[in-house]
Formats: sequence, C-alpha cells, structure tokens
Amino acid sequence: MRTELWAPSDSAKIVRYREGWGFLAAMVFLLAFAGLFLAVALFPDEIVTRKGRDFAPYIGWFFTVLFGPLSLLGVAGGVGMVTQVHRIHVDERGLWLHIHGKADLISWSELRAIHGRLPRPKVKDDPNSKPVQAALLFQPVDEGFAGRHGQILDKRQPDPPQITLPGKSVVQRITRAVAELRPDLVR
Repeated sequence: MRTELWAPSDSAKIVRYREGWGFLAAMVFLLAFAGLFLAVALFPDEIVTRKGRDFAPYIGWFFTVLFGPLSLLGVAGGVGMVTQVHRIHVDERGLWLHIHGKADLISWSELRAIHGRLPRPKVKDDPNSKPVQAALLFQPVDEGFAGRHGQILDKRQPDPPQITLPGKSVVQRITRAVAELRPDLVR
C-alpha cells in the first residue's frame, strides 16, 4: 500500500512515449554517408572512374574525417534520446508528468480545460505558415500556473501553456486517459 503524498495512485493510467526517432534515423543516414566516403578513400580503384582516382582518396578521407565523428556522436546521442522513456500518469488528483528527467503534478483544480492539439503540416499556398506540432494545451484557472509548472511547460510557446509532444498518437492517448477520469475538462 502506498502512503506517499507525492506519487500517483496505483490505479493511475500511464501513457509512455519516446522521442528522437527522426534524429536517430538522420544520424544513421549520415553515418552511412561517411561510410561511403571511407570506402572511396580505402578502395578508390574499385569505386572511382579512371579520371578521379588520383584525388579520390584525399576527398574520401576529408569527408570521412568531417562527417565520421559527427555522425558517430549523433548516433550515440540519438540512441540515448530513444532509450529515455517519458511518462504521464493520469489519476484522480491530476496529471503526473515525468518528462526530460523532471517531474511535476498538475492538479485538476488548477485547470479549466485540457485540449490535445494534433500536428498539422505547413499550408502549401501560404509562405508565412508554419507547421504545427502536436501538443497538450492547458487552460489554467489562474495566472500563476506557468510559474508553478515552468520546468515542464514549453518555454517557446508560453501562451497558452502547453507541453509539446512527439506525435498524434501520444496526444490521443493522453486525452483519452484524461477523458476517462475527467470528461468535463477535455475540450
């Protein structure tokens, strides 16, 4: 039996997600690109035509040295990002957020509404439009909400207070979990 005040209840619904899959894929592609240049540097006779064989090893080594360490560090960072699991617990007291190594409780009494915003791409015909990221938007009861939960909220978009999420399915799972406990808050 849990007696801790600052922990979610045992019956809390848990939404888990990971971030960084796109970054990891880009770094693996960059690593393959560096590997191609390494192959050119090591085996110029088999890969390059007769005209370029003299300079191929130099160009191959240059780009291998340029992209190789960067891509290796990027792959290591991407693996680190993907292995980190973010959790949101939803129980009768509120939302328990465990994001980027920080934890916070957003109590139901602090909120008027919660809205899940789905991602949208940039409008093709409008040069000023920007893509919209998936997010969980909060409509707080008072002005002090952002100050109390500033470590979790997205600082780039302060109004309305929000948490940026990695995709549509995460937003839908969180709003579904909130709607099961507090359907009056989901808009």
